[in-house]
This record gives sequence, structure tokens and C-alpha cells, in this order.
Amino acid sequence: MKIVQKRKVLLLLSGGIDSAVCLSMLRKQGLEVTTLSFRQESRLNNMPEVLCARAIANRFKTRHIEVDLISVDELIRHAPDMRLSLGGQLNNCCPSITTRGAPMGVSIMLSMAFMHACAVGIEQIAWALHADDLPNEAHRQKVLRLIALHQDLAELQSQTRPDIILPLAAYTKQHIVKMAPKYSIDVAETFSCSGPRNGQACGECGQCFAREAAISPSASQQSV
Repeated sequence: MKIVQKRKVLLLLSGGIDSAVCLSMLRKQGLEVTTLSFRQESRLNNMPEVLCARAIANRFKTRHIEVDLISVDELIRHAPDMRLSLGGQLNNCCPSITTRGAPMGVSIMLSMAFMHACAVGIEQIAWALHADDLPNEAHRQKVLRLIALHQDLAELQSQTRPDIILPLAAYTKQHIVKMAPKYSIDVAETFSCSGPRNGQACGECGQCFAREAAISPSASQQSV
């Protein structure tokens, strides 16, 4: 009997609604998924995201990896309004986000994803960017060049070139929220905030606004 191996994919899992839906989509396709999340000392703070990511990974029975970014925190410790974006707005180079993204923060996380994928022979990395993260063609091209750069570096150092797939690129965040029940995701089991306080969303950052606008579009329009 021929044994068919499942295709392997590494997913950047933030704990937010986008990557949770993305995980469910990948599992429904029969893929073997490894999930990768990040912790930050300055955002114990970001523990709600980490705990949500951990619970979602456990529910979908992935091989889950958490990387501690305490040492990276040291590089931005004296810039209190700066954050490494760990949530659905993982591409913190997006100009619409209010919280100041740490320079090269996306590259640090993508590099870690490529490092693991190349080390264990995973051929695809899934990134839960959605249509709102790619607001125009110029920005989209920059993101594609960023991806190609990391692929080139991976190929140079390991002779392997994992693909990056963007399963949600055609959907807005509002659409993803509507899709969530179909993929057995409850919005309440996810969390997304750049600057949580005492385990609660701050309600002021770009991620909070984007989440609220997607979940309750009429309420968010009234508050503008």
C-alpha cells in the first residue's frame, strides 16, 4: 500500500482571528501544520495573544512552537511607543497602523520562520495577511519583495526555498470574521491588541480599531 505523506506547512499564529481562521482552512485542506508564535517580555502584556494562540494550536492539534523575544525587546526598550507587531497586523510596515512598528520587526519574525522551515524541511510558510493589510498595489509589491528577499537568503544559506502562501489575501478582515463560524472559530477565543493592559485590549491601537471595525462595522462607523 502506498503511503501518502501530508504536505507540511508552517503558520505564523498570532492568537488573532485572521491566523486562527487561516489555521482552520489549512487543516481542512488536510495539511500537516506547525504553528509558530512569539512572546515579548514588554508585553506580558502580550500573554493574552500567546495564550489564545496556544489554545487554538492545541485544539487543531498542531506542533506548536513559541519563541521568546526578550533579547529583541532590549533593542527597542527605550522607545516606549514602539512595538513588535505580533497580531493580525503582522506586517507592521502597513501605513494605516497607529502603533509605531519596530523597524525590521517583520524581518526578524519571517527570518525565524524561514530558519525553522529550512531546518526541518517544511516547504511552505503561511502568513495570514488579508486584503486590508495590502491596501494598494505599491504596498503589495513591497510585501512581495520582502518575501522574495527572505526566500533568496534562505536559498543562499540552505539551498532550499520555502514558498510563502497568503491564504487570506483576497479577503477583508470583515469578511474573515463572517467566515469564522464556517471554520469553527469563535471570535471570542481570539485576541488582537498592540498594547494590552492588565490582560485586556487597550481599545486604542490599530489592531483594536481594525478588530472592532470588522466585528461591529456599524458601531465603529458611528464612533468615527
